Amino acid sequence: MRIVFVGGDARSRIAAQRLKEEGQEVYTVSLSSSLPTIHKEDIFPLAQAVVLPTPVTRDGETVNGTDIPLSFFLAHPAVPLFGGDLPTAFLAQHPGAHDLLLDEGLAQTGAALTAQGAIAAALTATQKGFYRTRAAIFGFGRIAAFLARGLSGLGVPVAIYARRREARARIALLGYEARDFRDVTKVEEALVFNTVPSAVFDKTVFSPEALVFDLGGGLKGYTAHPVTSLPGLPGKFAPVAAGEAMVEVLSAFLRKESEH
Repeated sequence: MRIVFVGGDARSRIAAQRLKEEGQEVYTVSLSSSLPTIHKEDIFPLAQAVVLPTPVTRDGETVNGTDIPLSFFLAHPAVPLFGGDLPTAFLAQHPGAHDLLLDEGLAQTGAALTAQGAIAAALTATQKGFYRTRAAIFGFGRIAAFLARGLSGLGVPVAIYARRREARARIALLGYEARDFRDVTKVEEALVFNTVPSAVFDKTVFSPEALVFDLGGGLKGYTAHPVTSLPGLPGKFAPVAAGEAMVEVLSAFLRKESEH
C-alpha cells in the first residue's frame, strides 16, 4: 500500500520507517527522514492512505509542522486518513478519517510516555532531585494518573486537583490528597504539573521556588510565574516507543482497509 506521512515529529519518522520495513511503499511530506519525499501537490492520487501527526493541528487550521490546511484533505474523502486528536468537525466531514487516539491502547501508551518525560524533565530541572519535595497535579485524566503513580513511586507526596466530586473520591481512595479545582488561589508544592487544556489559573499563585510544567496547555499565556511548556513529549522523550505503538494501531487499521 502507498502511504504518505504528512508532517510530524520523530515518532512519525520511526513509524514511517517501520512500515517501510514491513513492505509498505512509504512517502513523506514535510517530515525529515531518509524516505522518499514528495510535494503536497503529489499526495493525491498517489496516496492510498495518509498519516497526519499527533496532534494533527495546533492552530485548528493547518497540519502540525506544515503550512498545509486541513481542508486540503477533505477533497479526497475516499482515501483513508489517520491522525491523533483530529478535530470533531473534520471527522464529521471526512468519512475515511480515523483518530488514532480513540484507540485506548495507544492513548494509554502516549499518556504513560508523557508522564515519564515530564518526570524526567522535572528531575533535570531541579538541583536536589525529589528530596523532601511535594508535587501538585492539576487534572485527573490518563496523564495525571500515570504522573501521580510515577511520582509516588519515587517517594513524592502528591496532591491532585480535580473538578468532579467522584474524581476526588477516587483520588483519595488511591492514596493521594484530593483537592477541589474550583477557586484555587495558592499552591504551596515545589513541583506543579498541569494536565488540563483550559485556562483556570488566573487567580492562582504558586510558591516562589516552584517548578511549574504545562503538559495540557492550560497555562498558556500565564505570566505571573515561570512556566515550562512540555508539548509532544512522546515524540521528543521516547520516539521509538511512541512510533512503534503508532505502527501497531496503523497496521491494524490498514489490514481492515485492505480487506474492504
